[in-house]
Amino acid sequence: MDNSKEKTFNLSLFLGCCVIGICIIIAGNNLPETAQVPHHLNVSVSDPMAQAPTLGEYLTQWEAAAFLNMEEYAFIAILDSGELAGTYMTAQGRYERGRIFSRQQLTEWMEEQMGVE
Repeated sequence: MDNSKEKTFNLSLFLGCCVIGICIIIAGNNLPETAQVPHHLNVSVSDPMAQAPTLGEYLTQWEAAAFLNMEEYAFIAILDSGELAGTYMTAQGRYERGRIFSRQQLTEWMEEQMGVE
């Protein structure tokens, strides 16, 4: 009697692994993006220890909200209330109309809100 075990190919196991692999690939392709950043900003999310991108003296609405560390909807609510009057000007661009915010005036507004003199 031969005690050697014969290795056999298990078709069900092979097909099961193939199905699971295909499901993982499909699920990975359907994941939503984790960060939605306007295309004109260069933001790296690969290194969490990297310093925040340097913003210029004049900011777009999205950049101003990020500068004040606010969600854009909260920033718009404050903007619509009139609290930020004097911190921006409305500019007619080539493709759209937008607001341009002064970084210095936003800093002064925030310090006023915090009671810093």
